[in-house]
Amino acid sequence: MTKHDDSHPITSVINTGELMRQLAQKEADHRRRVQSWTADRVKELTGGTELLDIALHHSDFDVAVAALSNDHMNADDRRYAADNATDTRVRDAAEAEAIRRGEHRDGRG
Repeated sequence: MTKHDDSHPITSVINTGELMRQLAQKEADHRRRVQSWTADRVKELTGGTELLDIALHHSDFDVAVAALSNDHMNADDRRYAADNATDTRVRDAAEAEAIRRGEHRDGRG
């Protein structure tokens, strides 16, 4: 068994300022990417994860609705949006789209 020698401490310097800057940059890049989508372009998307991200975070309600109505968004993602979107209009739109598609869960509002 090897004993740690305290005269040579193991150091791992984490520059929290740089880490926070990188995290803020990634978040800003993500926000710009999500906000760059238009309703017409969202109709062409095939990635369910991207569609859910747009539905939950896009500032334009029409773009969020276009994501919710995209055939590539699955029922679970639509239910997730209905339960978790911060914009109540998006939650209502997700619920309405689920009902329209026959994905509505029994016992829900």
